[in-house]
Amino acid sequence: IFCHPSDFDSHTPSIPLPWIKRFVCYGKIKTTEERMIRLLNDFEFTTIKEFFLGKVCVLIPAYNAAETIGSVLEKVRSLGFDTIVVNDGSIDETEKIVGEYGAHLLKHPCNLGKGAALRTGFQSILQKDYELVITLDADGQHDPLEIPFLLKVFQSVEPDILIASRANEFYRMTWLRRFW
Repeated sequence: IFCHPSDFDSHTPSIPLPWIKRFVCYGKIKTTEERMIRLLNDFEFTTIKEFFLGKVCVLIPAYNAAETIGSVLEKVRSLGFDTIVVNDGSIDETEKIVGEYGAHLLKHPCNLGKGAALRTGFQSILQKDYELVITLDADGQHDPLEIPFLLKVFQSVEPDILIASRANEFYRMTWLRRFW
């Protein structure tokens, strides 16, 4: 989700939506990871990256994600954007792995749920001068290497909110995940 962090009121229990003027859903481009890695070295991405550097923060809520968070953070780190991980009371090695990748770590003493973890992250982001927030899941279901494509769409359309869809990846999801 891309949005301006000042649009979130950290004192209200829910995120207000009346400020949305333009809403864009963006389907995932079918592409290989190799093509995305080539894009990272592409001049066009370098220009996009330079334009957004210091303006974008990647927010990742995490709960017992030690098996997957490392690969997610490795890809995010290759993009060069600031990253905040909210450890939502994990009892595994999530916190240690996040520290190894140099992401900013916020902690909940116990599991409060994904919504609370996102809220904690948004409240922290409000204290800084970021213009965009990108949320990713810690389990790797959202590919961080799609971020350049989303930034390109964001730059050309300039929506207030941009939600990426994994509809093209539906067939790869487990049977239970399709309905839950």
